Amino acid sequence: MKYSTFSISSFLLVCTVAMMVLTIIPTVADAKSTSWSKDAYDRYLYIGPRTCAVKGGCTTYSEAVMFQTAKIDYHVNVIRNDTGAIVPDGGSVPVGTKVKLQFVPFDDTHITWFGSVWKQTGYDSDSPYGAWVSSLGDVPGGGCSGNFLGEGFKQINKYKYYGDFIAKKPDRSITNLGGLECGGLNGGEMECTVNAEKTFTPQFNFGATEGRFWAQRKNGGCDKEKGDYNIGDKSINYTIIGTAPANRPPTTPVISGPTTCTTNENYTFSAVSTDPDDDTLRYGVDGNGDRTVDFWGPASGYVRSGVAQSGSHAWPTPGAKTFSVIAQDSKGALSGWASHTITCSEPAKPPVPTVVLTAKPSSIVKGSSSNLEWSSANADSCTGTGFNTGGKKNGMKSKGTHVVVSPQQTSTYQITCTGPGGTANDSATVTVTIKQVEEDDEDETGGPDGGGGGGGGGGGGGGEVTACPSGYIRNDDGVCEQRACFDIFFCVGDDLYRGHSSGANRCEATLAEECAYGCSVNACIDTPPAPEVLEWNVAPVLGVKGYTTKIKWDVINVESCTVTGTNGSSWTGFKSPAGGREDTVQFETTYELHCIGLDGVTPITRSTVVRLAPVQNED
Repeated sequence: MKYSTFSISSFLLVCTVAMMVLTIIPTVADAKSTSWSKDAYDRYLYIGPRTCAVKGGCTTYSEAVMFQTAKIDYHVNVIRNDTGAIVPDGGSVPVGTKVKLQFVPFDDTHITWFGSVWKQTGYDSDSPYGAWVSSLGDVPGGGCSGNFLGEGFKQINKYKYYGDFIAKKPDRSITNLGGLECGGLNGGEMECTVNAEKTFTPQFNFGATEGRFWAQRKNGGCDKEKGDYNIGDKSINYTIIGTAPANRPPTTPVISGPTTCTTNENYTFSAVSTDPDDDTLRYGVDGNGDRTVDFWGPASGYVRSGVAQSGSHAWPTPGAKTFSVIAQDSKGALSGWASHTITCSEPAKPPVPTVVLTAKPSSIVKGSSSNLEWSSANADSCTGTGFNTGGKKNGMKSKGTHVVVSPQQTSTYQITCTGPGGTANDSATVTVTIKQVEEDDEDETGGPDGGGGGGGGGGGGGGEVTACPSGYIRNDDGVCEQRACFDIFFCVGDDLYRGHSSGANRCEATLAEECAYGCSVNACIDTPPAPEVLEWNVAPVLGVKGYTTKIKWDVINVESCTVTGTNGSSWTGFKSPAGGREDTVQFETTYELHCIGLDGVTPITRSTVVRLAPVQNED
């Protein structure tokens, strides 16, 4: 803080017109000073004649105050905005720092005046503060009621004397800013930014103003005298030295990345900070909460301010994991720590594979064949026992991926499918029969010897029989009759067979065609059958949060089927496992069955909504 002083001195001669010397002296805290003085003649206090209490009497004047001096102090400050500390005159301030050039508010304690009295018995003195006023006006308090100075001669009178010094507040301004970036003067303050490494000497200016001494004597009435003085303008030069700016730390980093994770999977995070000095940055990572950097990114060097750094990490155990990141600039300044928490859980167990193996037809005549078809879900590969799957997960006749088998005796085929969730098995049995079709054994199926090729002829149902003579066949009673075989086509399962004559006067059936879409009325079906939903059931459809529902389905005449839930659940296959698929209901969920028909036939869908029952609060 610097200040300037204004001083008035005067001396009154007793019994004459007083002679007064008026002096104004500015001073500064750092010993810099300037002075201003003025001599003046003035009647300081008119008392009036009185008679002395001595022989012969006398006429004289009496003074209330003499040898008086008044002083005015002007104060200024320069204050740093960031710390609130006062910058001393000649002090250093980093470039970029905001400072406040401040006129210290006017205060009555900044005006002091002192005086003494004529040294005769009973005369007193006083030395009070003065007062700042907006205009000089009249005697403060109306006179004879202000600052009490003392009493007069006790031998002659007991008059009371009063006095005061007042000054009008001067106008103020700040000049010679020398390139400082400043706003306007507001309320005696001006905010500036130190914007260069140089010396600034702003000048605080106090305009010319006026001061007044009042003296009063209370003698029944109130005698008053005043003395007015011109106070010249004053100024204070303040030195501020702009220095290289102090290094400022970067901002606390902002971390971006997931908040949930699965154990043993890598997740990527990024952190970014900015440096107010545009210094380059690097980022330190603390992975265990001890506020010690475990590694830096980049591993060497720095990146530009505002450029994010990324890294990945995997956690082997479940639970909440917290890591922290700090930024450091190339000059060593550190930011605050930023923290990020991610909660990890064990991975969901993969679904168990399912597989369905079918033999079409499941019963054949010896020498004919059957189609093995299979459909799996959640499997990576399938292996057959008794037939070769080629590793395929699905084998469909409609796509030519099935396997044809021609067992000579009843055989059971097995399939094993494996996937991340385990292993699934299924089997299908092909029953082989020996069928002899005789000429006159037609029945309602249209096949020779009845049953569309099923059932054996007489004489032991396919065992050793004695051949009938030429032109004869054996009837159901085992008797040879004179008849011939009929050449006829008939259906066996999904395929077309042909009955024809064989040796020893026998009729037998052989496979004529594998029907892609089944066999009917002694001929293959040319067009694919429409999809048919044999079962679609979801139950229960209402319950409290977390209840279990079961989904069952069974569809035929389709290439593939998928069941999905709006909660993310999904299954595949033509038919659900025995008992259905179980699923946990946490919120309203729609389950939908979607199957693709054979060779472009319109898909078929079914859907069911399951809901949560309202929860009633009990008071």
